[in-house]
Amino acid sequence: MTAAKFRSGEVLILAKAAHDRASIHPAEAEVCIVLCAATLEGFLNELAFAFQTFKGPPAAVALAGLLEEAEEVRASPTAKLRFAAYALSGIFPSKGDRPIQRVKALFQLRNSLMHLRPEQMFTLIDEHPYLEKKPKTPSEVELLIGEGLVALPADYTGTWRDLVVTQSIARWAYNTTVQTMLWLGSLTQDPSVLAVLKTLTVELTELDTKIA
Repeated sequence: MTAAKFRSGEVLILAKAAHDRASIHPAEAEVCIVLCAATLEGFLNELAFAFQTFKGPPAAVALAGLLEEAEEVRASPTAKLRFAAYALSGIFPSKGDRPIQRVKALFQLRNSLMHLRPEQMFTLIDEHPYLEKKPKTPSEVELLIGEGLVALPADYTGTWRDLVVTQSIARWAYNTTVQTMLWLGSLTQDPSVLAVLKTLTVELTELDTKIA
C-alpha cells in the first residue's frame, strides 16, 4: 500500500475539543458539527485511497472501486456510505435506515450552518399577521426534534439555528460520527479489511467512543 498519512482521526479530536469548549462558548458547537462532517467525509475518502492498491479479498477491491466511482460522479457522502456498507457486508442499506438518516442529517446540518441565509424568526408570525406561514424548519432539525434532541415550544421566539447550536447537538454530531465509523467496521469479519479499518480508526481508542 502506498505510504500515506490519514487525518480523519485527527480532525475528530479537534471536534471533541470544540464540543468540550461549547459548555462555556455555545458557538463552539457549530465548529464541532462542521468538523464531525469533515471527519466522516475524510474517513470515506481515506477508505477509498487505502483500498486502491489493496490486493486482498473481493470486498476490499469492490469498496475501492465503488468509492472511487462515487467520487468521480460527486456522489453525496450518504451515497458513499451506502456503497461502503454494501461492499463490506453485501447488503445495500436503505436510505431510510437509521445510520444513513443520521449521517444525512449531520451533513444537511453542516451545509445549512455553512451556507448562511437570512433566517426568519418564529416570533415574526405573531408580530406581522400578513405573513402566511411560520418559518420553515429544515428537515435535519425535524429529525433532531423527532429524536427528542431538540424541543420546539409553541411560544418559541428564536430561529432554527438557535435551536441546534448547542453542546447537546455537538454531542449528537460527535457520537453520530464515531458510531458510523465503528458501524462500518462491524460489517466485515475479514481480518485483512479490519486491519485497514483499524489503521484509519486507531485514534478512536484514545477517546470515549461515546460522549455521555
